[in-house]
Amino acid sequence: MRLHEDRLERPDGSLGLYAWVEKPPGAPAEELARGELAEETGLRAREMERLGTQFFAYGLLDQRFDVWLATGLEPGPAAPEPTEQDIRCARFPVADFEAMIDRGQIRDAATVAAWHLVSSR
Repeated sequence: MRLHEDRLERPDGSLGLYAWVEKPPGAPAEELARGELAEETGLRAREMERLGTQFFAYGLLDQRFDVWLATGLEPGPAAPEPTEQDIRCARFPVADFEAMIDRGQIRDAATVAAWHLVSSR
């Protein structure tokens, strides 16, 4: 990762500093998606369909993420990284999942944006 700090001049003439983080991806997108799915949930997908690309924090971080629809799922062992040991995976009916978003129980912007891409198909 690299931190950039760009000096700038605003339209009113005042000076400022714009900081942003550059984080390059480490592998092909589908390979990363399959790896994360298996690592965090134990699920393996027969098919992966890319639905779109989003930014985690547009304007602050250049890191993007692709949204994938995984189908033909087969269970297997999860293998979370040491920093992911507290991740909990559970299944919910779609209506319950959407209600959790509406109630603010699911507030992660990446999850909500990904769900929008899936549900608007």
